[in-house]
Amino acid sequence: MTKEQYQNRLEELSEKINAHVQEYNALYGEQKIDEAGKVNAETEKEVDEYNQISQTLCFDDCCEAADPMMAAVLKLSFPVVSVRDTFEGEGEHKVLKRIRTDRDRQIDPLKLQKYAKENKHLDGGIGKDKQWNNMIDRLNLLFSMDCAVEIGKRDEFLNEMKDCYAINQISKDIDLGVKDPKAEKPISNTGLLKAVSKTVSAMIGEEYGKKVLTHDVRFLKIASAQKSKKALTVQCANPKKMRGFMMEVCNRIVTDGKYDVDYKKIKSK
Repeated sequence: MTKEQYQNRLEELSEKINAHVQEYNALYGEQKIDEAGKVNAETEKEVDEYNQISQTLCFDDCCEAADPMMAAVLKLSFPVVSVRDTFEGEGEHKVLKRIRTDRDRQIDPLKLQKYAKENKHLDGGIGKDKQWNNMIDRLNLLFSMDCAVEIGKRDEFLNEMKDCYAINQISKDIDLGVKDPKAEKPISNTGLLKAVSKTVSAMIGEEYGKKVLTHDVRFLKIASAQKSKKALTVQCANPKKMRGFMMEVCNRIVTDGKYDVDYKKIKSK
């Protein structure tokens, strides 16, 4: 399909999704559950197709650029749709209603690279250094081990962590200019900055790797570790999430952006 045909199909799917959301609400309200289920199945197919086409258009645009990785860093995301059920009204007047939600989905550079190789004949992949993904995996291991040190884990745990960490041996052996942390001796911010700088250089170029700031390191530290559902446990980022975080760091550097903080605010009266 041409780009214009893809865009026309997106418009067609968007209209169908909107119509099916309304039809589902009407059927559900009339307790026609079986018919509503059939409409739901059709809607799910349309949503999947819409999101796949949206990703394809985004990836095509990136691959047509002189530097696909840089194009992806600047775009950062592409639009997707979903449908979800929510309750409206109060008390006995509360009713279940289906709504459409539009949001952005972050580009996964590894998926983009796979697409570029399979569909655009970019056999060398994307990025300045073809080891960029292995470097991100190694960086993720460093941040995870450093997090373990920060909460008091000992060398025995760190050694086991490195042995069992779900990355390939190439990633484990990559030198990012900093040694693994040891018990009671976390990696210095300077060391982490050096590792992040080398990874950014591999993704979008050395001139940008030189622009990595301490704030980028702190952002990655905070973003890559969150409270687990399990008590007294921190959940470290998986590879896909770390790729996303590094795309955001690259975007901040290229656009000279600023980090922000979200928090719960007092509702306006």
